[in-house]
Amino acid sequence: MIAVYVNEQGVTALLGEKGVVRIYDKVGHDWQVIREYPFEMEQNQSLSGIRRYLQEMVQKLEGCKVFVAKAVAGQLYYLLEAHGFESFEAEGVPETFLNSVHEAVQQEKKSNAEKKPSPEEYFNTTEEVGVYVVNLKKVLNLDCSLTSKKLLLPFFRKKEFNRVEVFCDHVPRWFETDLPPLQLHSTIVKLNDNEYSVHIMPI
Repeated sequence: MIAVYVNEQGVTALLGEKGVVRIYDKVGHDWQVIREYPFEMEQNQSLSGIRRYLQEMVQKLEGCKVFVAKAVAGQLYYLLEAHGFESFEAEGVPETFLNSVHEAVQQEKKSNAEKKPSPEEYFNTTEEVGVYVVNLKKVLNLDCSLTSKKLLLPFFRKKEFNRVEVFCDHVPRWFETDLPPLQLHSTIVKLNDNEYSVHIMPI
């Protein structure tokens, strides 16, 4: 199944636009809408309000783990990632791209089934003892089966280290909640608009 957010004209929309979420399933050679529901966020919503709206939307996608919209970013991206969704950006009517999205999902599943390096192999040692470096954006682009949590948490839990330097284009939100129980803390350095260096260290 593939969920697509479309506007009143039936083309993919931004979440700020009035529209509906349509869930498609392939029946034979054709894609059919099996259910849909309206979705419209009120203007000037607070951050907590946006999260609540998006959380409600995700809950209604039960049984579907693929989401398509005109743009997938910000709170929507983080929420979909946290719930294990594969997200895609596309423009136009769904019938023109559903097959391509389906093929991309199947190809990713096939790739995931092939032998992949151990996540720990993506961490590079440095000249400093106990210091490791990992480029989060590069690794996630190389291995679509991984998320930031799948890559980093096992390393944080099992590996002894003095510092892990994580280079990323956004700081994972789960750092705030998941690091303290592991007796870890982070310092963030903004390198430019789309690049951060996050140092993870024992408390």
